[in-house]
Amino acid sequence: MNSLPRIVIFISGSGSNARSVIRHSKENQGYHVQRLYSNKPERGADSITADLDVELGLLSDEILAGPALFTKLNEENIQLVVLAGFLRKIPVSFLRGFKGKLINIHPSLLPAHGGPGMYGQRVHEAVIANGDTESGCSMHYVDEDYDTGAVIEQFTCPVLPEDTPKTLAARVLTLEHEHYPHVIHKLLNP
Repeated sequence: MNSLPRIVIFISGSGSNARSVIRHSKENQGYHVQRLYSNKPERGADSITADLDVELGLLSDEILAGPALFTKLNEENIQLVVLAGFLRKIPVSFLRGFKGKLINIHPSLLPAHGGPGMYGQRVHEAVIANGDTESGCSMHYVDEDYDTGAVIEQFTCPVLPEDTPKTLAARVLTLEHEHYPHVIHKLLNP
C-alpha cells in the first residue's frame, strides 16, 4: 500500500462524499486515504473512520493555519488534499504549499451558483429560483477565492419542473458519490 498515491480528506459535515472516496480507495487500490480530517467530528466523522478503518484527525482553524499540519502532510508524501464538504476557508499559506494538489467538489455547474455562502441547500434553491434546466456537480482546484479554481470535470443532471431543493440535492449527491472517487483516481493515476 505504501506505493499508492496518498491523499487526505477534509470534511465539516456527515462525510458522505468522504465515505465514497474511501470505499473506492479500498476497492480499487488507485490511491490510499492516509487520514480523514474533520473540524466538526461530532457530525459523523467517528463513524466513517470506525466503519472504514481510516485514522481521524481534528482540524481546528489554528491547526489549519499553522505550519505543523503542512509539515506533517509533506513528510507523509500526501499527493492530494481532497475537500469533501469542508466549510472553512483554506489559508493562503496552506494553499500556496499545496498549489495544484488541493481539490474540492461543489454541487452546481460552476461558475454558476458558487461563491461565499453557496453550499448545501442554498445552491439548489438558487438553481431552481434561477430557472436552470440543468444542474450537477463540479470538481475543481482550490484557489484563494470560493469556487473560482480551474474546473477539473463536471457532471450534469436535469432540473425537473417538479423539483424541490431536496429532490435536486439528492440527484446531485448521487452524481457526486459516483464521480468524485473516479476523478481523484484519474488525477493520481494519469
